[in-house]
Amino acid sequence: MQQNIILYAIQLYVIFHNHYENVESLLGQRLRPVTYGEYPFVVPLISTDSEIAEESYITCTANFLSNYFLLTTEHCIYNHQFNNFRVYMGSYNLHFNLELYPIWLISYDQWATVHNIQINFNSNDIGLIYVFNNLPYPIHVTTLSPISPQNRLYESTAKVLGWGNRNTVPLISSVLYVGNVTILSPARCHHRTEGLRGSYVSIPPTYFCTSASPHIIITSGDSGGPLLYEGQLIAISVGTCPKDDSNYVHSLSVNLHIGIDYYRMFISTITGIIV
Repeated sequence: MQQNIILYAIQLYVIFHNHYENVESLLGQRLRPVTYGEYPFVVPLISTDSEIAEESYITCTANFLSNYFLLTTEHCIYNHQFNNFRVYMGSYNLHFNLELYPIWLISYDQWATVHNIQINFNSNDIGLIYVFNNLPYPIHVTTLSPISPQNRLYESTAKVLGWGNRNTVPLISSVLYVGNVTILSPARCHHRTEGLRGSYVSIPPTYFCTSASPHIIITSGDSGGPLLYEGQLIAISVGTCPKDDSNYVHSLSVNLHIGIDYYRMFISTITGIIV
């Protein structure tokens, strides 16, 4: 069955394009660079779509669940050729890294279709990447939080990570940054987004909204990056909400993260990890 899933994922590779604005590097004032050996499971996905090597750039972020499997967002690989991105080991600083290459990938929607599982939400922006790994040492992996249901985490403080800088210019840094954010209740999230947009914004119940004061805003290179509670993974970053037609992100915009709780069976079936 797993072989059929793999073939289905490679052959179809039909990825849902989500309705939220995907975002380029972590922005904010109360951020700090991670130190050596801190969050080693967080890695960037580097795109090589361009024929010019110097134009390679961070497409997204991913998280090692095992020596071979990474968890990231589905849209991270939506606009890129399968063979045109790689995983950089060395999340502390991109100047010191090794490269791993993807063998296959699968999204939640593809997995659910293969198993005839009803897809209950329009946006299931989550997927898994299997990489070729010939490293002579084990990879540091993240631990998935056992907290369920995820509404138990509302109004808690969590950590968000990304390749940002503290300036207003969204240039991607070679160093990973981390900052503290608050997980908003759905009521607070809708109040914030409706106040900025002037109309109702539909956010799936599988998503977390986060914010900080002063602001911390995720951008596109951060998509797929972790949202951590007490050191364990509870969600991965998807984008920000709302944005206007000019792609402007207000400092009061919220960050959106897709929670792992609803997708435990998907992750466990593919990776063999008990979650």
